[in-house]
Amino acid sequence: MNEKLSPLKRITGPRGELMDVHDLPKPTCRRWTPYRKAQIVVAVEGGLITFDEAATRWNISAEEYGAWKRDYKRSLIDGMCVSQVQINRRDAK
Repeated sequence: MNEKLSPLKRITGPRGELMDVHDLPKPTCRRWTPYRKAQIVVAVEGGLITFDEAATRWNISAEEYGAWKRDYKRSLIDGMCVSQVQINRRDAK
């Protein structure tokens, strides 16, 4: 992640809490709960990090992020359970 980001910059997180870059999931995160997905969407949309930084840090594709963003906007955290992208990945193996 870009170290030039200020840890002092804060945005409102998905549950209404103040959130900065230190509150985001660790780069090693592999289990994507609805709340963690929501954190990434809120961080990117709120300008805390860029999509490119998120994609690099967590190895998420534009398609996957787009699904998370769509689901979050549609139903907030509750709508962010298993996405079609994840189902397609599983079926392709």
